[in-house]
Amino acid sequence: MNLGDKLIQFELEDEEEQSIAPYRMFSTYDGILMIFYSSFCAYSQACFQRFQQIIDDYKPDSLGILFVNVLNGDQDESEESELDLFEKAQQHKAFIKLVKDEGQQLAGAMEVEVTPKAFLFDGNQKLVYKGPIDDSPESAEKVNAPYLRNALDQALNGQDVTTPDVAPEGTPVTYSSDEAEAS
Repeated sequence: MNLGDKLIQFELEDEEEQSIAPYRMFSTYDGILMIFYSSFCAYSQACFQRFQQIIDDYKPDSLGILFVNVLNGDQDESEESELDLFEKAQQHKAFIKLVKDEGQQLAGAMEVEVTPKAFLFDGNQKLVYKGPIDDSPESAEKVNAPYLRNALDQALNGQDVTTPDVAPEGTPVTYSSDEAEAS
């Protein structure tokens, strides 16, 4: 997915097995943040607290937030690692959704190579940032460049994002078609 591309029109099931369509659901918001993660990714697990802080910090900014769990093949979601995030989503149902990308169609369409990876769309649903949460996925204490927070602050204030495309570090996404080709 390239900067400036419009949000893909898709529907996935949320944590309550309800079909949601973010391009409609968040159409009046100033921005849409999609974070692809995996319950089994150590980098994603290390970022859960930062995900929760983003929820708390950007709640009043008319930001729709979608957490997309990229499940690989026969993996089931790990409820323990997501419990706090799920509770936050329950508290803020209006602007946060957790969804499962079990068939990995959305992750594939958006070219997600690793988890976690963030995509930020502006109020016109155009991609203005793609990349990591920050420069230290393993440790919040070692963050020097809060890429996503900078992008959120700039985009939600109507400014151009100064660092819109950053190569993320994380756990590679293994697509079902990759597994089939390896066999």
